[in-house]
Amino acid sequence: MKLGDWAKVVALIESGAGNDQMLKRAYKNLADYSAERQKWSKAAKYYKLAYDNEGLANAYYKLEDFTSLS
Repeated sequence: MKLGDWAKVVALIESGAGNDQMLKRAYKNLADYSAERQKWSKAAKYYKLAYDNEGLANAYYKLEDFTSLS
């Protein structure tokens, strides 16, 4: 986590080294990273996994996926 390698953090947590709160934080950081690089599909996927409705709504808006947004 200190290095910011959130993909590796997710892999470690999924293998049993962490808890749900850490996993949500890692997904949120991956989503933010993807959003900063305008990769809205990936961002939406990670926001959904992180249960971040505000970020998910923003990603769907940027994707112009109004069906999912509603």
